Amino acid sequence: MCDPVTNLSKYTLTDSEHNALINGLDHVYPPEKLDQPQFVCNMEYFYARLLNVRTAYRHYEQKSATEVVRHQLTSLQLSAASELRETANSFRKVAESELKKIGVEHRKTFSTLRSLTKNKSIIVTRPDKGRGVVIMDREDYVKKMNKILDDRSAFTLINYDPTLDNENELIRFLLVLKKEGFISDQEFKLSCPTGSRPARIYGVPKLHKKGEDYPLRPVMSATKTVAYGL
Repeated sequence: MCDPVTNLSKYTLTDSEHNALINGLDHVYPPEKLDQPQFVCNMEYFYARLLNVRTAYRHYEQKSATEVVRHQLTSLQLSAASELRETANSFRKVAESELKKIGVEHRKTFSTLRSLTKNKSIIVTRPDKGRGVVIMDREDYVKKMNKILDDRSAFTLINYDPTLDNENELIRFLLVLKKEGFISDQEFKLSCPTGSRPARIYGVPKLHKKGEDYPLRPVMSATKTVAYGL
């Protein structure tokens, strides 16, 4: 099986560091505690669907928090509900125990990952294609990014940040559109920029180009830019 962790740096990963990275950068760890209110709600909803029990409310309506909804169940249905409750309680106890055990292991992993983030000599990123994790020397990463940014056919060096000016200009334009009825108040709120920032650029290594010393593919992140809401 192909190793999802590619180390291009001079830094040697320990086994614990490698194991912490092997799940990838998008891996989501389960919580250490069972969400009991949500679990109870899910079980009640599950049983109600089994019996096809419905309230008089439509899906978009909400009942008062103090209102109690009662259903008339047969003795057989009540017996089944009792068995389901016992099964759910057994599952809950096992789940809580297992989550605690898993939580201990995950805390070790989190500690290892935090330690890696404090290592300023390396960059932990993702490859250009596919899934995985790539470790690069920070010095090498910065050198390759500077080479990309030095391309004056693609990038121009400016002496000021025009973000605020662009934001104000867009707001004025959106106000005109709203005043003339081209957009609604809701559309104006969704598209109106506040606290904008310049776009961020970063690079991801092209692992399939080993012969070219793994060049970087530039990626522009437009999150929270002036036109992000458009």
